[in-house]
Amino acid sequence: MSTWNLEGRLELEFACMQLRGRVPRVLGSVHSMTKLVLRENQLEGSIPPEFGNLQRLEELDLSYNCLSGCLPPELFRARQLKTLNVCGNQLIGPIPPTVGQLNNLIYLDLSENGLTGFLPPQCGQLENCRELYLSFNELEGPLPEELSSLTRITHLFLQNNKFTGDLRVLGRLGSLCRLEANDNQFSGGLKVLGNLVSLFKLQLANNNLTGPIPSNFMNLVNLCSFNAVGNKVGAWHTWPADIDYNSGLGKVLRRGLGWA
Repeated sequence: MSTWNLEGRLELEFACMQLRGRVPRVLGSVHSMTKLVLRENQLEGSIPPEFGNLQRLEELDLSYNCLSGCLPPELFRARQLKTLNVCGNQLIGPIPPTVGQLNNLIYLDLSENGLTGFLPPQCGQLENCRELYLSFNELEGPLPEELSSLTRITHLFLQNNKFTGDLRVLGRLGSLCRLEANDNQFSGGLKVLGNLVSLFKLQLANNNLTGPIPSNFMNLVNLCSFNAVGNKVGAWHTWPADIDYNSGLGKVLRRGLGWA
């Protein structure tokens, strides 16, 4: 299905149509295109770097196909992109530093691929990003300090990677509502997250975290889902006196530690 509006904006959507073959490179020359959705087909081959020429493109969804190869650095020249979704493919290699050029990006989903390497510090330039999904890849290393610039981000999914280091950078993301970082190699304590007052879901299972439940977790008044099993946190004798064991928050924390 394709539609034009009165401003000459072309939107192409061919989702769930069992399309096969390669993504046509010629689409990269359709300069009036603002939306291209090809999700849930059987497309293969690489992502055409020519898509970076689409300077009016605001949404690109290639999710759940059979695309392979690396993310082309040229793709991130499409600076009007607000939504970029390539999850559920077979992409490999690092995330290009050119990702930082997408100043207007609100939603980025690179999950369920085979991406490797460190998270580039240029991700911190995505200052308008609200949702960032990196789960189920092979990404590694500590999170870059520059990530703390994502002050508008509300959803951050990091689970099932090989990230290391402590959680200090995440503790500076004051708009976070949902943080999922299960099955990594994060270490250190939880106190650095105690000021994320908007959190309603915090998933940290199966890392290398240690120490007590900190008293500043009483600030997390919106928290309704917590999971920290598979760590060495929250021993019985370290329960903070400031948090009522039987309060709503206390019960959420207890369940998240596997106590109830």
